[in-house]
Amino acid sequence: MKPSQHNARILHAPTNIAGIAGLLAQAQRDLGFDATSVQYVANKYDFGTDRTLNLSRDDSPLKKIATTGSFALEAIRNYDVFHLYFG
Repeated sequence: MKPSQHNARILHAPTNIAGIAGLLAQAQRDLGFDATSVQYVANKYDFGTDRTLNLSRDDSPLKKIATTGSFALEAIRNYDVFHLYFG
């Protein structure tokens, strides 16, 4: 199968521990997949991610629920494969 024939849309989230999510998403794009890395909370280390939801540990629970809930609905509509990372 040629790389341009890959149809899987892949999401790597909600963290980018040591840059692994970002690196894997980039490698999958190099192979022709539609892959995206997303981190919910930005941190002081910029390992490289495609998108950040810009949440803070100090944000209110309501903001966290609204932001992550909205993103979850978006992700369900736009991705086929989910790689989830947690510390």
